[in-house]
Amino acid sequence: MKKRSIALFMAMMLGTTALGGCGDAGNDKSQEKSAKQSEASGEQVEITFYSTQAGVDNETVALLDEFTKENPDIKVEFLPCGDDQLQAWLGLYAAKKAPTVALMDVSVVTQYHSYFYNFSENEVPWVDDIVTGKEYYTVDGSLYAIPASVQGFGLMYNNRVLKEVFGEDFDIHSVDTRDELEKMLDDIDASGKAASTITLNADWALAAHLGALLYSGYQGDETAQMAFIDRLKKGEASLADDQVYNDLMDTLDILSEHNMNKADPLQINQEMNCEAFATGKVATYFQGDWNWMMMSGVEGRDEELGMIPLPISNDSEQNVGLPMSSPKGYCIDASQNTEEQQAAGLKLVEWLCNSEKGQDFMGVTIGSTLPFKDVKVENPNALAKSTQEYMEKGEIKDIRTFTVNVPSDYWYVVGPYFQQYVAGELDRQGLAKEIESYWTSLE
Repeated sequence: MKKRSIALFMAMMLGTTALGGCGDAGNDKSQEKSAKQSEASGEQVEITFYSTQAGVDNETVALLDEFTKENPDIKVEFLPCGDDQLQAWLGLYAAKKAPTVALMDVSVVTQYHSYFYNFSENEVPWVDDIVTGKEYYTVDGSLYAIPASVQGFGLMYNNRVLKEVFGEDFDIHSVDTRDELEKMLDDIDASGKAASTITLNADWALAAHLGALLYSGYQGDETAQMAFIDRLKKGEASLADDQVYNDLMDTLDILSEHNMNKADPLQINQEMNCEAFATGKVATYFQGDWNWMMMSGVEGRDEELGMIPLPISNDSEQNVGLPMSSPKGYCIDASQNTEEQQAAGLKLVEWLCNSEKGQDFMGVTIGSTLPFKDVKVENPNALAKSTQEYMEKGEIKDIRTFTVNVPSDYWYVVGPYFQQYVAGELDRQGLAKEIESYWTSLE
């Protein structure tokens, strides 16, 4: 489903309900009054929570139970996302059961921001405690979601394996060009001590992570990145002639050639891949710090794990900076939920972000870097420590332009074309044409 059809679908569903039944949805004092009335009457406010954070449904239910114990005036029903996150969310709106609070991808928040609670128009003091990430969820100067975390991705490495292959003095940060990357992978394979790398070929991994680099700081500053996207939409950009596209595909070819799962290139068993990396069966893996959730409990896991930027060009200066973003944010529905429910939802979001139990869930259970001033928990995620280090050094590869402006169906549509390329069913020029066709269809 292309962006225009999703937008039409949402317009049809929400046209009769947007802002309906909400009264003065933006009035913070009115919400406080409703909440106090509920507390005085002893009635429970019933709200729902929809999450696109896969793999932690049981943990999320337990977390929401803890919130209800501390806030007995609010009952929260958990709505799992399933495999098709966007369509499940759209279905809830179609049924006029919009979730009160939802943890959503940034592109969905920005695309459908008019249906969400506007944090900027209300007095929400703790918003000032957000260190980074608000810019992802700000549209026309207004904030429509609270960033849940900061996440980085790149070439994850198992340092124990690298030291066994190259010696104790080996510095992974010296691998800062595509040629150095290829040489390292060749040498690891030749050593026989471990497989050299894994390429996760899920549609989202290829299109929204590896593919995100096509629109990133490699294209220049934010203005240059946006100009590149605009040219694609107008059919004025040729990816086949684009240096960044060809650098990226050269890198993907190298990763695919050395892929531990080369015999089955579309093998996407993430749990098995994470176990292989964490225990040193494979030395490197292009993925992100969120994979810690699958690694932390692996028996015999190595301790020395980290990340470096994936070098896609042979200019080391271009390869500086770890791609990172605030990929998901907490938004509150203001189109189908009552003022009372919105007030309860705001209380839940504050608790998720600022309470020790809420931070423990996102920072310890999931292992994400938290974007708040007052962090009450210690993150055990060895990969997130790399994200933190690059962030503190200011070495960030800008992907915000892509993350904010990409249509919410991008990886659903473009990801399978990348998979066809990896499987040898589509050549480089064919993939370029399919990506170009996606963008021109949006005009």
